[in-house]
Amino acid sequence: MTSGYLLNRVFLQFDHETLHHDLSAVVFAEDCLWLGSDEENSIERLVQLDACTFGQHECFQFADLFDDFDDADGEVDVEGMAYDGSYLWIIGSHSTKRKKIKPDKVERLTTVKVEPNRYFLARVPLADKELHQSYNDLTAAYLEKNKDGNVLMSALKTDEYFAPFLAEVSVNHPAMPGKDNGFDIEGLAVQDGRLLIGLREPVLRGIAVMLEIEVEEVAPGQLTLKPIGSNGQPFKKHFLDLEGFGIRDLRRWNEELLILAGPTMDLDGTITLYSLKDPFDLEDNSLTVPGKHLKPIFDIPHGDRTDRAEGITPLPVMNRTDTLLVVYDSPAAERLIDQTGVLADVFTLE
Repeated sequence: MTSGYLLNRVFLQFDHETLHHDLSAVVFAEDCLWLGSDEENSIERLVQLDACTFGQHECFQFADLFDDFDDADGEVDVEGMAYDGSYLWIIGSHSTKRKKIKPDKVERLTTVKVEPNRYFLARVPLADKELHQSYNDLTAAYLEKNKDGNVLMSALKTDEYFAPFLAEVSVNHPAMPGKDNGFDIEGLAVQDGRLLIGLREPVLRGIAVMLEIEVEEVAPGQLTLKPIGSNGQPFKKHFLDLEGFGIRDLRRWNEELLILAGPTMDLDGTITLYSLKDPFDLEDNSLTVPGKHLKPIFDIPHGDRTDRAEGITPLPVMNRTDTLLVVYDSPAAERLIDQTGVLADVFTLE
């Protein structure tokens, strides 16, 4: 493993508070940073103003991009984004959540909440530095929803690996929540209509899981899954030995897939960047261990309950193309500029 070299820092200037504390996904496209927050039902755009500054913040609400999107159905909990040259792809956590404990209310741990908007996988046309509901022959669309959340969740509930984490236990316990080694998506990559989905949880005997799906539009604004698995399933499973870590983000870089790996729980711990060669050539039910095709690149430093790397994207800096931008959840105080700005890091990859 090489040691990551911190080349530079980039200033991200938003126009209102809280966003810079809760960044969960980032993509660089059309000279802009497109960012997601796990607390907002929107995508944020920052325009590149110079080599080290992004600003002119604009917010694109999902309710304006999708006719039937209802903010009352809870937060999307955006945890992954990808860009394929035409569409910005967005994915929610697909997880349930457990209420935080209080000293006088231990029983809160028995309450598991389902928010329908978390089962969100969508594409939105990106052109001229804007997100559009429709643009030329491109249209915004999302994965078909149902009682399980969406058709992907319905398929996974019948899979022997995932059924124990997704089966309904009772009305009050609809599924194992994220952060309890339940089911939790973090990370998305796309190539030629095929999507790789990273799972922060579950981690099975120390082995992380990545799903591969392919979608097609079956009605205006509605996507469904193609049967691509070895048994006609609408997904493939790829098992990755990330040395006990879960997947925190995915990003294509040349012919490789960059994998941000870290603890499944909300705690301090090693966060490692891996590279995976030829990720879209993996067979169904494949297992990849560290070696020729999967290797750690470097560890990304973290703080004491701060600076937990959450999103990555290649970002050309100082006439270099081997550089990676990293944004953080719970940024350290020294990263915060005034009330609405935050510093992100740029590392070299070679």
